[in-house]
Amino acid sequence: DALLYLASVAITGASSNTKSKLSPTQQQRRDTVASSILDMVHPRRFVNNTPMTIKRNYDRLMNLLTCGGSSRNHSGNSKHDESTTTTNNCHLVHLPGLVFNEQGARKVLSDFPQVCLYNYYEVEERIRFLLSPLPPRFTVSSNDGGGGGANYVGRSLQIERDWPRLLWNGYGAGLTLQQATEAIRAIPQLLSMHHEDSKKPSILYFYQQLQVPYEEIDAARNELSDYLIGTEAGDACTFAHLHNKLGISWYQMRLLLEAFPTLTCCDTDPGWELFDHGGPVRSVLKEDGLFYLRKRLQVGSREIFGMIKTHSRLSGYDTANNIRPTLDAFQSRLGLKSRDLRKLILRMPSLIGMGVGDETSSSALNRKIDFFRKEAKMNESQLRDAIMRQPSLMQYSIESSLRPKIQFLVNELSICPSAIAKIITTAPAIMGLSLAENLRPKVAVLMNQCDLSSKAVGIIVATSPPILTLSQKRKIEPCLSFLSSALNISDKKELGQIVQTVPRVLVQSVDTSLAPKLLMLEEALEEEMETQLRLVGSSFTEWENITAAEIMKRNPSLLVTSNEVFKNRIRAYLNDPRSSLSSAFQPGRKGRKRSYNINLISEQEGDVHSSQSQTTQNSIEVSFSRKETLVKAGCSKNDYADFNDMTRTNNRISDITANQPLHIFDGTSLEESNDLPREVLIVAHVSGKVFPTDDSNIVRGTRRAGGLAIHFPQINMGNEELVRRLQLASDSSFGVIMSEAEGGSKFRDGLVMSGFPFLRPSRNRCDLYACHSALKLILHFLRQAAMTINMKNVAVKIEICTNSAYAWKLLHDSDRVARWGEYSFLEEFKFDGKGPSSLANPDLLFPLCKTFDRLVKKDLDDGEDCYKNPKICIGKSVDIRFIHSADATYLRNLDYPVSKVDQLAKEAAMWQFCRAKNAAIK
Repeated sequence: DALLYLASVAITGASSNTKSKLSPTQQQRRDTVASSILDMVHPRRFVNNTPMTIKRNYDRLMNLLTCGGSSRNHSGNSKHDESTTTTNNCHLVHLPGLVFNEQGARKVLSDFPQVCLYNYYEVEERIRFLLSPLPPRFTVSSNDGGGGGANYVGRSLQIERDWPRLLWNGYGAGLTLQQATEAIRAIPQLLSMHHEDSKKPSILYFYQQLQVPYEEIDAARNELSDYLIGTEAGDACTFAHLHNKLGISWYQMRLLLEAFPTLTCCDTDPGWELFDHGGPVRSVLKEDGLFYLRKRLQVGSREIFGMIKTHSRLSGYDTANNIRPTLDAFQSRLGLKSRDLRKLILRMPSLIGMGVGDETSSSALNRKIDFFRKEAKMNESQLRDAIMRQPSLMQYSIESSLRPKIQFLVNELSICPSAIAKIITTAPAIMGLSLAENLRPKVAVLMNQCDLSSKAVGIIVATSPPILTLSQKRKIEPCLSFLSSALNISDKKELGQIVQTVPRVLVQSVDTSLAPKLLMLEEALEEEMETQLRLVGSSFTEWENITAAEIMKRNPSLLVTSNEVFKNRIRAYLNDPRSSLSSAFQPGRKGRKRSYNINLISEQEGDVHSSQSQTTQNSIEVSFSRKETLVKAGCSKNDYADFNDMTRTNNRISDITANQPLHIFDGTSLEESNDLPREVLIVAHVSGKVFPTDDSNIVRGTRRAGGLAIHFPQINMGNEELVRRLQLASDSSFGVIMSEAEGGSKFRDGLVMSGFPFLRPSRNRCDLYACHSALKLILHFLRQAAMTINMKNVAVKIEICTNSAYAWKLLHDSDRVARWGEYSFLEEFKFDGKGPSSLANPDLLFPLCKTFDRLVKKDLDDGEDCYKNPKICIGKSVDIRFIHSADATYLRNLDYPVSKVDQLAKEAAMWQFCRAKNAAIK
């Protein structure tokens, strides 16, 4: 009855007596409209409605749409959020409402009959928010009121999301009565309270009747891109109309979209981006599934789009049979709050496809839960925390991944089974790392560099589990190298004692934690020595000449103290005349409680600990210069460098790189006759980054952009001709580069910055393309040189330094890269490295190998004059090596160290992201 009555309201445009009869023609139209409404509105929404309640809502809505600007006298207290004017003992209360005439209001309710099913007070609240003024600190500027944003400080200002609080304080979107009325007249769906009701009219309606220009639609997509990704085309047309015809600012629309997510509707057309991303995608997305996910997870169309982009099979899942049962099972069996469920699914949408069954069945979910509870001895709280940190735990294979890792920890590292739960909870990423390629090599490094047994390494891991998740090249080896060099440690056992005493030292950053603390202590010792000289005036005593390195070795816990706490302790000890720094920093009897039973150490290892203080005390040496140890380590006061002095066999870069300029274009060195072949070494340091970076609060699949930075350290050692040639090579290698005016490339410093021009940007793909871009730049560079001088007697050596373990593992074997480069076409290319071919990104790897092949073959086609001079020689031999930055000791002495090049690559990614959105960098 309610459905039929609502349909009659839609065709007549008026409420009528529920018992009034319709003509046969009207009944036929009513039945057609009722069927159409039922397609848009779930039947459960009619359960609590009757013809009488719909009629009552209809009459109230008619009054609400037509009473705008009217007022009534009201004695007594007015509501907090009503606009009132006091007159004698009465309040003049301005009612929220619009200024439709009766005919216009009836047309709105006829075009959007679902509004009659809403709670009247919700609709009144929506209109009240539309008409309430903007907060005082936000004013619409002249540039934005008819088109552009709000006059607020900085585009990055957070939009106020708590709209009920805004409304309670008397603020809202700041629309005028006329703006709100005309907006509802053109698009009644702006009143929608349900996602399924927000479906806008067809595109033809906006083009033909509202005459919305295409340029304005494009502007709406750019200005509101964060809100319109994954929405239907009518949403962009809606906000383009509001801006173009009604003068509503972009900021006001952002405020509305934050307050009312139901204003937009998910697009059921997948679009080219989802199809191109790979994986099976339905030609028409299931509308009910999209609406359910938005409502259940409280997310927008952008998040739904990212979820389908990440897990394409989600487009085919049924709400009743797949989505709802899976979400219910995860929430109930893991004890998740709704917020935790949302975070979990956004990070790993493929979990929706996991088999759940009931609680007694042998489903995939139940098997994983049973494994962690029985074999890893994890309770519900620990399992929940681990899964929230690493959702992929639920997708790792028990037989091939999870159980072997636990066996490795227990059998090879002698870790007590009762400690496994704590390790997985603290560092669940361990369970996803490769035993052969990652975990065992890290353990081997600790055993070899620190002279530790596997059992001792197990104690270190159990005490500080995140150690096994650290990068071997970027973190563990540089840290051990720094400790050995800066603390003057030549004995591996002594280094091992420090790591055993404070395992968290491996987690500390060399640049921002370890080196600064040593320098602070050195400066404090110098200050203390100067004070003693002024007061005593005698020669140095033994305690006055102890070095910072010896203090740190005697009390290694200082290495893991925060910089601020350490600085305050130094200042307090210097101000205390009764103590010296040497005595104040003696190790105390009390300390941090160990999180693992130290009794598991063997007796021999225990003897090492007991004799530690005596060993370090006997090794104290008088040092005239307080900074001698840090100078030896290569650390300066103004620049904390990367201490990567580990000895390598094949990958260590030559030390001549740091001060060897390029003599290709100087016109003298390479043209002089010499019986021995000349050698030219070209070095490039590359980095690739993405923006926005991965974040646990951001849905996977969010649109990202990539950037890369390439630094040639030898360019700023040469002449102006080198700079000009690098710029020419860059113009030939890239379509668009980030210019110096935009804070990007600096050719005089040998720096080139550009965006990642391909689809699916990721950190690995950007790093791989950065290596290829460096090869392309060098190829064009050598081509220019070959056209200027005779390169036939020149042996060219090329070294590409990358901070990516992914790129280094793919490319460090030059023979293998050369073999891959011999394939003629991508279709013929066969990846025979470790891991699946898809993870090697063959669309980027194969072109890199082809460029590598062109370089090592030396003779290139001369594209400019292929008939007169078909081949040019770029060298007698070309040797190319890809080296990890941790093995390139020269990088620490450069103006662009590793960390700075990484930061520049991130800035290039941000620049590319802004370019993609047609936004200007400020």
